Amino acid sequence: AALRARVREDLVARKKQEVDQQVSQAVLDKALIENPVVLPEVLVEQEIRHRLEDMVRRMYMQGVDPEKVELDWKQLREQQEEPARKSVHARMLLDSIAKLEEVEVTPKEVEERMRHDAQSMGQKYDEFKKRLKEQGGTEVVRSQMVRERSLDLLTAVANIQNEE
Repeated sequence: AALRARVREDLVARKKQEVDQQVSQAVLDKALIENPVVLPEVLVEQEIRHRLEDMVRRMYMQGVDPEKVELDWKQLREQQEEPARKSVHARMLLDSIAKLEEVEVTPKEVEERMRHDAQSMGQKYDEFKKRLKEQGGTEVVRSQMVRERSLDLLTAVANIQNEE
C-alpha cells in the first residue's frame, strides 16, 4: 500500500510538472510572437553549431562514430535553423525580462543547482564543479536559472491575467 501510494504520488508529481512545462512553453511561445526582434545572425549560427556539436557528442556517447554514419549535414543544419532561432529569441526575451524585473539568483542557489545536477548525473560534486568551472559553466548555470525564473515570472503574470 505504501509503495502504491508513493508510485501514485510520483505519477501525480510528474504529470503536474509536465502540465507546468506545457503552460510555460505556451506562455513563452505567445510572448515570442508578441515580441518580435531582429536576431543577430552570429548568435543564431552559434546556436546551430552548438546543437550540431551536441548531436555529435551524443552519438559518441552512444558508441556511434559520426564520421562512419551517412548523414546529410547540410540537411541537419537546415533542420536546426528554426529551433535555433526560437532558442536565441527566447534567451534574448528572458534576459530582457530578467534585467527589467531585476531577477537574480544567489551564489548559494547556483551551488545547490550544481550539487543537484552532479547527483542526478551520478558524479561527485567536487569533480563536477571543477569541470564546470574550467568550461565557464558556472555562469551558464546562473544564466539558465535566471532565465527559468524570468519564465516563471512571465507565466505567473499570464496566469493572473487569465484568471481575471
